[in-house]
Amino acid sequence: MELIKNFQETVNYESYKEDYLLSLNDLTYANHEEYQGQLNMYDFVLQKHNYNNLSIFTLGLLHKRLYKFYNSNVDYSYRTAPSYLQDLDIDLLDYREITSYLNNDLNKRAMELFKKEINDIELYIEEVIKLSVDIFRCHPFMDGNKRITQAFMNIYFSKAKLPMLNINLNEKREEYIEALRSAINFKDYSSINEFYIKELENSTNLNKNKVK
Repeated sequence: MELIKNFQETVNYESYKEDYLLSLNDLTYANHEEYQGQLNMYDFVLQKHNYNNLSIFTLGLLHKRLYKFYNSNVDYSYRTAPSYLQDLDIDLLDYREITSYLNNDLNKRAMELFKKEINDIELYIEEVIKLSVDIFRCHPFMDGNKRITQAFMNIYFSKAKLPMLNINLNEKREEYIEALRSAINFKDYSSINEFYIKELENSTNLNKNKVK
């Protein structure tokens, strides 16, 4: 955590797209459209003037950007059916509660946290992580929820002058899912906090030579 604190104020966000996103190739993704959509989504994330009207509904905008280049028709509405995450044993929110949960609890928390003065960076990071866990539990869309949630988290980290996460969750799937399951099913956030803080420190190490 000390490494992260020392890294504040020196992040070069302009290098994030070039050094991380553009270093990925089509083989990292299921298809070329997905790769282009990831770049398109981070074009929004990296422009801080877009944060002026940030709310939980920014998730929908990120979702549209992520799937902009798909040739097939993409349903941009919230999911209207159960989402089955194979073999994950995670208690997702009932699809009939998504709209109410987003409009009320999550939107209020998302806006308050973004406007909040940051006096304790460790507490702030943990609050961002908890918000992201609850977004995943909500699972508002039929696809793309992990990528969209990570992009949304990076907006909060950028606001706090923290390094953005540049992790491929698919590569660390087992560790991530186990930590997520503990947080969602048992309200134990220790493992998911440890996972994300470790990844923030990894991002710090990867980016510390790119600072201005």
